Amino acid sequence: NVADWDKAMTVVHCAPPQCSDGIDNDGDGLIDFPADPGCQSPDDDDESGDNNTADLETSKSGPAQVTKGGTVVYTVTVKNNGPHGSKNIVITDPIPTGLTFNAGQSNAKCAQVGNNVVCQPFALFGGQSVQVQVAFNVPLGTGQCAPSTIQNTASATTSANDPVPGNNASNT
Repeated sequence: NVADWDKAMTVVHCAPPQCSDGIDNDGDGLIDFPADPGCQSPDDDDESGDNNTADLETSKSGPAQVTKGGTVVYTVTVKNNGPHGSKNIVITDPIPTGLTFNAGQSNAKCAQVGNNVVCQPFALFGGQSVQVQVAFNVPLGTGQCAPSTIQNTASATTSANDPVPGNNASNT
């Protein structure tokens, strides 16, 4: 029949959601659910995670004493209390007055940026945590040895919406 030759058929294909398309859509080196914390499910169409809610909690610990001329190493722990994954997590630790950053004894993702040590980037699913060691050299000083106190605070930020920002910093 000649009339059948005049008919055309168009097939419409739908692109898969970003979290199941096999492409690193946000350029973070992580592809799709479950590898990418920005994805909440394979059906999620936003791999960036910028619309996620993630409560980061930061804690910091270190030695009670350090000898002048020695090195003090702090452990900074950042936990994602959820409910979603979080990406682009940055840990910032201001260098305490009089100390110098010791890159050799610190986590490889940490570097000095001005008067801060910045550790980045990290990505955590809800319930996961990351620990980094940040080391500082304590100067010998001059004159008599008098006890002193080192105050040090670390904090974490993320591109996700954090509903409890009050627990993002910890000092020791």
